[in-house]
Amino acid sequence: MINKISSHRRGAVAYTFDNGNIVSIVFSPASYSDNYDMPYGQGLPEMINSTTVEIMPSGNKAFIRWMEKKYDGDLICSYIPVSEIPTILKRADSKQYKPVEVSKESN
Repeated sequence: MINKISSHRRGAVAYTFDNGNIVSIVFSPASYSDNYDMPYGQGLPEMINSTTVEIMPSGNKAFIRWMEKKYDGDLICSYIPVSEIPTILKRADSKQYKPVEVSKESN
């Protein structure tokens, strides 16, 4: 069970799965996490900790709908307890979601 998430000043990580789902987890200053009121910019602590995170799912529409329904979100799901991260990552990696094609921008 995860009970805290830490990052070196940035406070963000994204997991990309082979089925095309992406789970973006943010807990930086000014994010919808324990750090919402933390000032952004100079003077950040060496390590940023949080017990809640902001998550933005992308990829398969069924996965996104599951996230929005389960966590009462609208594109961004706010103040998610870090203990939910394994459940979300497991669901994102589920083979029930068919791979999605990632659109490539032309140069």
